[in-house]
Amino acid sequence: MTAQALFDANFNPQKSISAASILRDADTTATAPQTEENKRWNTLWKEVETKYFEQNFTEALALLQQIQVLDPTGEYASETFYYAGLLHLQSGDAEQALNDFKKVVVGHTEDRDWYSALALLALDRKAEAKLSLEKIVESKYPRQKEAAKILQHL
Repeated sequence: MTAQALFDANFNPQKSISAASILRDADTTATAPQTEENKRWNTLWKEVETKYFEQNFTEALALLQQIQVLDPTGEYASETFYYAGLLHLQSGDAEQALNDFKKVVVGHTEDRDWYSALALLALDRKAEAKLSLEKIVESKYPRQKEAAKILQHL
């Protein structure tokens, strides 16, 4: 099986994302008003969520890049880089996806490793993909069985 065929057979990204966990000051019971930046942040995330669900990955990515400008290294930077990587991978830019996934340092780390391994397969970098998949198997990640199955074909 080719590396691309292994990628195609195993790349099944989530069908939607939920912005609810990353909205800022979204508590409707709070008495303090939202800042304009937080309103913009929340609006953009909701638009990303919609575009992602519609599978309009190019527009979702453009919106996500606006979010990254608002908060390039803040509390949610890893979250934005994770979704940017996923969107780049879905758009066929595996190299940029890898660059994004490298910037995910908290949250989504198991998914980051899985999608990074798949991106390496898409780029036909089998030796690196094999090392990543072996790490997944050894670390007992949720996708351990899928990783082991791919390893049988490398």
